[in-house]
Amino acid sequence: MMWRLLEPFAELTDLRRQLDRFVDRVSTETGLWRAGAFPALNVWEDGDNVYAEAELPGLTGQDVEITVNGNELTVKGGCPAGEDKSVTYHRRERANSEFSRTVTLPYEIDQENVRAQMHDGILNLTLPKAAKLKARKIEVKVA
Repeated sequence: MMWRLLEPFAELTDLRRQLDRFVDRVSTETGLWRAGAFPALNVWEDGDNVYAEAELPGLTGQDVEITVNGNELTVKGGCPAGEDKSVTYHRRERANSEFSRTVTLPYEIDQENVRAQMHDGILNLTLPKAAKLKARKIEVKVA
């Protein structure tokens, strides 16, 4: 009883532990991913291009589909099935399922010139900005 007086949030701490165990069990049993969006994307730009990089361990270029529509980039794919029905899993944190991630880019993209490379599970995208967005030098004529 004295301990409860010294630790006023003990019941909340216990509740949090129970919830964590529940979420771990559900995510393990259902294959749901507990971490944020997958795949994680880094997106940056220079004067002419927007670049995106994603980690897709164990996947090849044939496992991934990339679409660009205006300023939206979508990366879809399927994780290779590695499930063995003859064994009992004690912990299952790697999901064997399909994924789809759409991000809004800061600019419209020239869809015809998008380049994608996959090397060692790293997807690198070069997304050229649409021509109408690029700075254009205007010649001033002297009258």
